[in-house]
Amino acid sequence: MRRVRALVALTLLMTAVAAAPPRAQTPVATPEALFKDDVHAQAGLACSSCHTSGAAPYGPVERTKIAPLCATCHANAEYMKKYNPQVRVDQYQQYLTSTHGKRMASGETRVATCSDCHGAHGIRPVSDARSPVAPPTLATTCAKCH
Repeated sequence: MRRVRALVALTLLMTAVAAAPPRAQTPVATPEALFKDDVHAQAGLACSSCHTSGAAPYGPVERTKIAPLCATCHANAEYMKKYNPQVRVDQYQQYLTSTHGKRMASGETRVATCSDCHGAHGIRPVSDARSPVAPPTLATTCAKCH
């Protein structure tokens, strides 16, 4: 009877893991491996495009600097037009007026910033079902903190 229970428990666990939604950051792969399929790599950007602090190995970007760093490109309509003319460029302004952005601006760093939801490496377009911010997975991504 114990073996049957253990087998049932193992089957349930494996089913839950297999059905788990994509995570914002996948710790099993290296940043370099994840970046190969990243939308930024496909656009021709390199590690040094975001990690401007010097030579490899690159360190993490400070949490309070992540949203402004992303906005240098994503809030620039002319720049983004080269890659996707339909992409929105108002996300940073919306972030600044959101609870997350206001709390980050006040010095609280335990709030969401771009990479917490979109990921830092291996970022996929919102239209990709594997993206943590794709409509079918967005609620699950938010639920990781909320």
